Amino acid sequence: MSIQSLVDMIVSKGYQVQGVGNKLRILHHLLPIYLDIVFSGNKVVVKLSFDNNLREFIEDLVLSGSEDVGDLVEDVIGEFNELTASLYKWFKDNGFEINIKLKDGELDIRELLEDILELTEG
Repeated sequence: MSIQSLVDMIVSKGYQVQGVGNKLRILHHLLPIYLDIVFSGNKVVVKLSFDNNLREFIEDLVLSGSEDVGDLVEDVIGEFNELTASLYKWFKDNGFEINIKLKDGELDIRELLEDILELTEG
């Protein structure tokens, strides 16, 4: 299967995909959090990361009081975990070696959220 079929599968799940060089970036529509898929031959690394403006974005949400930001962040992380399961299957079915590195990104995002919540509550 082609990489285009991978992109089509991701888009069908409601995500936007950007391609740059040997990397696909999967963007979430609610938060500036994304998955990077980095290709190196038949090897693939999937990482969870976020834009530099995530802190400001979350601070604005917290200050607006319109949403439970903790739940929103957890939902987005959960959605990316579900998508990663689909990616894992697609890559395995298509002969790729896959290395999934979501935990570091998850921890960084949760730590950022915790810092913001502590500052706004204090």
